[in-house]
Amino acid sequence: MKHLSLLVAMVLLGGCMSLGGTKDESIGEFYSLDTRDFRLCKGTSTHCVSLITVVSMQHELGPIEDKFGRAVRGPNYPLDLTRMLISPPNEAYTSQRLDAEGRYRRLPVNSQTNTVWSLMKSGSEQMYH
Repeated sequence: MKHLSLLVAMVLLGGCMSLGGTKDESIGEFYSLDTRDFRLCKGTSTHCVSLITVVSMQHELGPIEDKFGRAVRGPNYPLDLTRMLISPPNEAYTSQRLDAEGRYRRLPVNSQTNTVWSLMKSGSEQMYH
């Protein structure tokens, strides 16, 4: 019985270790944008930031505005930022639809999208930590 318990524990730990070791290969290749929930995710992973954070960061948007060449405008800041990501004013890149409705968009990894990611991540960390 003792050996059986040890064997079960080894199998369970081995399974947990293999699950934890898998990595989403799409991270770093592109961003996914959920235009309804205002979420920007790395690849197809669940590693996401909320664009709603932009509401509390209105005075810290200089890096994003510099990269996109225009201000993020209210009253609906998350929607305006989402529209900027979908169709950047300086036409530096194009986004691609990932579904028929256009809710999900694929964005390239570049200095503009990386700046949005970094600033939203930083703002979220400041709010919740």
